[in-house]
Amino acid sequence: MAHKEDGKYKRSHRLCGLIYRGFESKDLDYKGPLLWDESDKGACCELVKDVLALANTKGGFIVIGVAEKGDGFEPVGLNEEQLASFETTRFNTFLQNYVDPPINTTLLKVICEGKYFVIIKVPPFPNIPHICVKPYPGVLSAPTIYVRTDNNESAPVKHSADLQAVIEQAVRNREERLIKSFRSILKTGSVFPETRTRKGFETQLKEAIEAFERTNPYKNKDYQGYREVSLSPERFIRYKLSLAELKPALEKVSLDFKGSSFVTVTPETTYFFQEGIEHRNPYAALIDGLPRLIFFRLYQSGFFYHRKLMWEEVVARDQNSSPFLSAESTIKYIVSAIYTMVRLYDYLNIEEEPITIHLRLLGTEGRKLVFLDSSFAKAEYRCRIAKIVVERAYPLSEWRAGIEDHAVEMMKEVALKFNWDDPDLDYFHGRAGELLEGLE
Repeated sequence: MAHKEDGKYKRSHRLCGLIYRGFESKDLDYKGPLLWDESDKGACCELVKDVLALANTKGGFIVIGVAEKGDGFEPVGLNEEQLASFETTRFNTFLQNYVDPPINTTLLKVICEGKYFVIIKVPPFPNIPHICVKPYPGVLSAPTIYVRTDNNESAPVKHSADLQAVIEQAVRNREERLIKSFRSILKTGSVFPETRTRKGFETQLKEAIEAFERTNPYKNKDYQGYREVSLSPERFIRYKLSLAELKPALEKVSLDFKGSSFVTVTPETTYFFQEGIEHRNPYAALIDGLPRLIFFRLYQSGFFYHRKLMWEEVVARDQNSSPFLSAESTIKYIVSAIYTMVRLYDYLNIEEEPITIHLRLLGTEGRKLVFLDSSFAKAEYRCRIAKIVVERAYPLSEWRAGIEDHAVEMMKEVALKFNWDDPDLDYFHGRAGELLEGLE
């Protein structure tokens, strides 16, 4: 299993195995060291072609930093500038200009034997093949379907055998989805079990917030500062899961994140309601004499809601000081939420659809962003809006492959809304990496 190295780079036997395999295949392509620069469209479009070909075959990986030498390949690695130029959102933004339907790749930065590489993870097409819809002279033609050939090259479909392979893959994909649909029907008892409307999730979010407000033991203190997150699949199926599945799933994700658990399941605090299971404190829980409050709900639909009272709010009230928000505690909350989401939906087998994470920081107006780490340079960053909202939606495989990167991107948006124009992403990578150390 992968673990973190140097704060923001991954190392795993599997990933290093791809780098040092030494030969290409239909699902593995090597590229020598290069800088991702959108102004060099020719080089960028070469990668687009390889992504299209892999996606239309069976998916796979592109390793950047392995050069072709003679009859073989040599892992030479990337320099700092080349490594820094690759970023998932930036790469996919360029990619989507040339492909239809869109392809959501995941970029991993990897360290192996002291050298740095970028691995682009390309998913196979789910329904219909991806088409190149925008040409680039000498590199891409449109409209064209690209595939990986028997010679492990990325090329347009020209022969009936290549087209037959694409058609057969599409049929296999449809068969797999049909089988999953039948399983869903058997499980839910409905011939039409799925609906793409999000109104069901919105209703459950409203219910969860109302339940929290109704049972809040600190209602009379009128606390304003809360961290809150909701997680939801793409399709709303009210009874996607049985009640019996919920508690074991929560127990599975009850982990200690450096001194505090994001999800805790105990007989005294965790119990069933009509359509799910919830956790709340039936009494005023205290830590060091100060109030503590965590509330969460998991619905049979797969919708998960979590709210936590900011300890910063409690301390500021107790000490009669100005309101503040800890940068470290916030990145910790985001990492914990994403990691919990991946483990939860992995366990519940909900992964064929995008998963949305909706983060809210409440009571932020006038708060100052502070750093508990004494080694970090202090500065005045203050929020001017009442709440901060950050939302992302990716397939579970992409969340799983880049927990740290996604957490840092979300924290970057939080920092910007605290009017920190150029947030220190290396610092956030370091904090996120520490949390994930030993958990993956």
